[in-house]
Amino acid sequence: MIKNNQVARRNRITFFISSLSGGGSERVTCNLANYFYNKNFDVDVVTLSNKNDTYELTKGINRINLLDEKKRANRIKNIMIEWIGLKKYVKNNTSVPCYVTMLPLNAFLLTRLRRYIKGKIIISDRNDPTTYNMINRFLMKFAVKRCDGLVIQTKDISNYYRNIRNRIVIPNAINTDIIVSKRVKVENRIVAVGRLRKQKNYPMIIESFYKFQKKHPDYSLEIYGQGCEEESLKKLVAEYNLTDKVSFMGYVKDVPERISNAACFLMASNYEGMSNSLIEAMCIGIPCVVTDCDGGGARELINNMENGILVKKNAVDEMVQGLSLIIEDAKFSNKISNNAIKLRKKLNPEKIYNEWLDFVEKNAYQTKEKSK
Repeated sequence: MIKNNQVARRNRITFFISSLSGGGSERVTCNLANYFYNKNFDVDVVTLSNKNDTYELTKGINRINLLDEKKRANRIKNIMIEWIGLKKYVKNNTSVPCYVTMLPLNAFLLTRLRRYIKGKIIISDRNDPTTYNMINRFLMKFAVKRCDGLVIQTKDISNYYRNIRNRIVIPNAINTDIIVSKRVKVENRIVAVGRLRKQKNYPMIIESFYKFQKKHPDYSLEIYGQGCEEESLKKLVAEYNLTDKVSFMGYVKDVPERISNAACFLMASNYEGMSNSLIEAMCIGIPCVVTDCDGGGARELINNMENGILVKKNAVDEMVQGLSLIIEDAKFSNKISNNAIKLRKKLNPEKIYNEWLDFVEKNAYQTKEKSK
């Protein structure tokens, strides 16, 4: 019996993700879970690991973790524990009308259990699939053929999946908590944000800053993020004799607050779906110079020379020119900043997550609701 102060939940939905730690897919999953819960869904979030949770779920969401980090063993045993746990969850929850999952391995694991799942499976590919290695390409190819709906972030990626009929382009939403009403004071800091891995091409950023600071020695570079490339990047910084001007800030939760007064944001990725860090920088109003990378996310966000600057991949001199233009031309910099902020309306979370809600309801619940 439902008490007077309780709200009846209309439907169930399960989100399946590797963890709630650090990455863009993990953050989107957490935000979606919270949104659906607030829309009166009963929500389960199933994770492979509980390692270093950085995103918080709304109280009332049911978190199921398949492998306790304290009990982690060898890789093969870990995989078996996760697989058995996922299979057990699926077989014990046959009434779940819809599963949402992201990333190739997760999508593969879930669709391997297709015969036990009576509801729908919606997959979201959060990166440029043309850059996947052979294994991830196989995993995603297997999964998308067996899913009921596909969510991607850009038109370029949608074209890659043109043979998948039931697909939709939904960009990332802005986290409204990061928005500052006004940048208090522009400081002589250049910032870059993202995991320290080859995809992000930090050597291009470091080399660009090296050339830029010859003319502007009063500027510093701050790099926010962590990853396997950290040591090699620090060596590169030392080779350029920039140790006193380049700071590796590590992973921090309050990145938007820390970068809000930066003079410029740099991103040199070789490929991206739609970068959350770029979205946040633009919505804060930081002028951005970014590569027109594979995946098409940057060019869907940036109208070149209007709300940001696009440069070719690996084009160091173009990045230096763009950075210099922003620093040396205050009028141009202000125009870029003011236009970038307009992205807040386009990527309003209520609008974006409602697109997700419509797609999920159309695919997983519409037939059921019509029959009532």
